[in-house]
Amino acid sequence: MKHVLRSASLFFFILFGLTQSFACAGTNESGTDPASTDALAEGYNRFGVELFTREATGGEGNNVFVSPVSVALCLGMAYNGAGGTTASEMALLLGAGSMDLGAYNGANGLLVDQLSETGTGITLSIANSLWLRKDFPFRKEFIRRNEKHFGAGVYQLETEKEINRWVEERTEGMIPSIIDSVDPADVAILVNAIYFKGEWTIEFDEDLTEDKSFQSSKGEKKIPMMKRSGELDCHENELFQVVRLPYGKGASDDGPSGSGTSMYVFLPSGENTLSDLTGKLTLEDWKTWTGALAERDGTIEMPRFKAEYFSRLNGTLSDMGMKEAFRRSADFSNLCECRPGDVYISDVYHKAVVEVNEKGTEAAAATAVKIRLTSAMPVVEPFHMVVDRPFLIAIVDDETGLILFMGAISDPE
Repeated sequence: MKHVLRSASLFFFILFGLTQSFACAGTNESGTDPASTDALAEGYNRFGVELFTREATGGEGNNVFVSPVSVALCLGMAYNGAGGTTASEMALLLGAGSMDLGAYNGANGLLVDQLSETGTGITLSIANSLWLRKDFPFRKEFIRRNEKHFGAGVYQLETEKEINRWVEERTEGMIPSIIDSVDPADVAILVNAIYFKGEWTIEFDEDLTEDKSFQSSKGEKKIPMMKRSGELDCHENELFQVVRLPYGKGASDDGPSGSGTSMYVFLPSGENTLSDLTGKLTLEDWKTWTGALAERDGTIEMPRFKAEYFSRLNGTLSDMGMKEAFRRSADFSNLCECRPGDVYISDVYHKAVVEVNEKGTEAAAATAVKIRLTSAMPVVEPFHMVVDRPFLIAIVDDETGLILFMGAISDPE
């Protein structure tokens, strides 16, 4: 079990949409081609694997736990306001490069609908919100698209308290806050929250749980180890062992049904470490690895634990190709009535937490994208004028600009 908890994310990031749920196809009311739904799922999976591996590389020796779908949906809302190179980079990152914006948005809406169709013993809720500065010239179409396709609620941006309260409520208290403050230059904060709770199809017997040695990155320690025996959907090779543990009381334990949710637990084999595993992980590997499972009689022992993770994703996303959005030359002219270079993404924050026990798994994540003014575009405050002291007037011909009358009024009657 050496190094297994260096990164919890490899075991659990499929909880948030990188499961077989994404493979469902259909047609939404707007006529979105179901092939585009598959293409978007493929793009999100590719984005998710790369996001995780980059974060895991930087988090050597520590738990890393992320929700790629939370990050992708939050960036997807921002993408609806992007233009030019900024939009092109974001589309490529999110796997939407071959779709027009309408198809991308339609596929998003359909994916979220599919994910929400859970069975008995599984809860998966996804919520989005736009927090917008009052009287800032946001484009109505930007707001409308996010309301329609992302189900985003629209709120007035004031302080961090309202945003954090919204996140806490939609993650069932697992994430009490996502941002520390709202800067006066922040004009919009886009937020996603996702919550998952799943009961194991076959629970671990609490009477079999006992403290055993675990070789963590910080040394050997005693932790509670759960145990379960019987028919397992599993696979092993020279690099790893893997077991699939399904959620839901109506789910099958002998292979993905195509409509459920499962946890995949990977353990490096022999002298391999978790770094060896994550260093080789690509989307193509993920498909091969998870597709090789077969039913065998066996036993799994794994920790009962809780882990949480927080990251400012600016550097990771920039390294993945989304560079322009973070620069002060960013083009978000489809978000507001402004020019390229007036606003940019200042921060992308992500927080995720997971708890695993004999009954099942509870997990939550939140992502916040801050959009901020550059110095090139000052905040426009609401106009308010009270003429309560001597004042000047002029009457001018608009066509010629000729001053017809001009006066100083010191004592109006």
